[in-house]
Amino acid sequence: MVRTSFTVSVDKEVYQRLEKRAKRELQSVPELAEQVLRRSVINMKSSPSDKLDDKFVGLFSRKRKK
Repeated sequence: MVRTSFTVSVDKEVYQRLEKRAKRELQSVPELAEQVLRRSVINMKSSPSDKLDDKFVGLFSRKRKK
């Protein structure tokens, strides 16, 4: 598996919450962040009617029910 890395900046409060959750799940913060991103992408449902200019936005956006 080829891995690509990137940097994410978060507020101190957010990082503290991530640390708390990572500790509870016996993981490091980077491992937890990777797991959250992986789950988000796997659980994403894509439909052919999705027309977004930026597909990255679609990965992390939630659709609103009408």
